[in-house]
Amino acid sequence: MDPGFIATLALAWLGICALLSLLSGWHALARRFSSDAPVGGQGERCRATAMGWRGLPMSYGGTVRVALDAHAFGLSVFFPLRFLHPPLVIPWAEVEHCERTPLWFRKYVAFYVKGHGRGLLFHESVGEPMREAWSRANPARMGGA
Repeated sequence: MDPGFIATLALAWLGICALLSLLSGWHALARRFSSDAPVGGQGERCRATAMGWRGLPMSYGGTVRVALDAHAFGLSVFFPLRFLHPPLVIPWAEVEHCERTPLWFRKYVAFYVKGHGRGLLFHESVGEPMREAWSRANPARMGGA
């Protein structure tokens, strides 16, 4: 195989990963919440995850692993997408509100981090347990029922 083709393919892949990170808001979240510290819960791959602006979030499909505990939730992406996608640990106290929301014929739970301006959408199979954990951590701010 031509080395130039392989180099071009590798650069294109890194460019796609970088663009996805920037447009979805992962890169902005990483400035505040990047962490290699494990979150105490069992990690689960989410069937459908999207991040970004309400009308047109960037889809991560099933490439995001979510872990929960009483104080935070952790996000990490499948290794081939890891460029500009460091693992995140977001404390529940930094989640301003959450709400159930439909998107493209699927049911999601959207989380909004303080000062971020973009939503983090998780398929209801993972989003509902996350919403319950957030509610337990923030009983006075329970929202989006």
